[in-house]
Amino acid sequence: LNMLASPKATDGPFAAPIRSAFEILIAGFARLAREAGASQRAARRRAETAVALLQGNLVLARGLGDERPFERFLGELPRLIL
Repeated sequence: LNMLASPKATDGPFAAPIRSAFEILIAGFARLAREAGASQRAARRRAETAVALLQGNLVLARGLGDERPFERFLGELPRLIL
């Protein structure tokens, strides 16, 4: 796992801001899931999955030069969270 990142990725100057950005995204998605009735644990899992898919689809869309994977993800996002 994590073979594409340098070993110092968790210690570098951007580690804390990146971690913070992910936590903010996860917290926001989890809050939406909780408001929709999910338990705290389920909401966190849904939020983490959503953020992972968000990031993956951004990378995929950029790598393919095609926004459609990301657009499909956006269409599926409510079902993933709620």
